[in-house]
Amino acid sequence: MNELKDADGNLTGHLVGLFHRTIQFMENGIKPIWVFDGKPPQLKAEEIAERQAKKKEAEAEKERALEAGDLERAKQMAGRSIKITSEMMADAKKLCKMLGCPVIEAPGEAEAQCAEICSMDLAFGTASEDMDSLTFGSKHLLRGFNSKKDPIT
Repeated sequence: MNELKDADGNLTGHLVGLFHRTIQFMENGIKPIWVFDGKPPQLKAEEIAERQAKKKEAEAEKERALEAGDLERAKQMAGRSIKITSEMMADAKKLCKMLGCPVIEAPGEAEAQCAEICSMDLAFGTASEDMDSLTFGSKHLLRGFNSKKDPIT
């Protein structure tokens, strides 16, 4: 797979997507506040374990697809098996700050922090694919930023 990397071999694809998304917001008159997850609640431990197992299976499926020459399937599985490292998170936060965007590290769930920011009238709404934002109290949920085909709702 041809993943985006810098001259030192570090993955950079996550930064490209974050850069373009931030520019998309700014071009539409939105100044994003980037909120990063903190420590997940203990109640989410089982869900996290399930997600890790699914990523592991996707990684194995990607390898099988590569061996079979099915590059489309391998690409699909690569997207499902991405592991976010602490270095990638640090790079993402640095990029956001360099673009002039506020960066907040939530004590727990980012969606809960976003809802709190919105309740204080410091932001209009939460941009997320996660419906938890509404459960936590965000009055406005913006969705569809992960799709190039579908409109933002």
